[in-house]
Amino acid sequence: MSNNKIDFNEEQKKDLEFGDKGELTAHEILNNHFDLEFKHTEPYHNFDFYYKNIYVEVKSRRVSSTKFKTLFFSMSKLKYINKHPDKEYYFLYNLTDGFFLWKFNKEQMFLKDNCGRTDRGKYERYTLCNVLTKYLIKIN
Repeated sequence: MSNNKIDFNEEQKKDLEFGDKGELTAHEILNNHFDLEFKHTEPYHNFDFYYKNIYVEVKSRRVSSTKFKTLFFSMSKLKYINKHPDKEYYFLYNLTDGFFLWKFNKEQMFLKDNCGRTDRGKYERYTLCNVLTKYLIKIN
């Protein structure tokens, strides 16, 4: 009998490595798009890059921009935004068909319960912030 159990730690490690590689490319794309010099935030910050009062979170996904009607980000990011409303926030989605930027706008997102994934051998479903992909702008 075969054991088809997925090793969560191994799958999560692969996803983290994929995300780290995406951040390296994203950094250059951000700098070029905004004509600014973004810096990395401190480890475990809610966002990946900043320049003065502009904060950017990079989300790398192995899907195209047309695969789903929405893409999501965690509630922790929304909580951070709500605590620091004086800043400007962007989400840069690294997708299989390019890099897509979305400037945070509460009117263009919604909360949805029981969202997430189960493909890494662990239940990972939460209330998440969903952004309609029609609001994403391709920047490369």
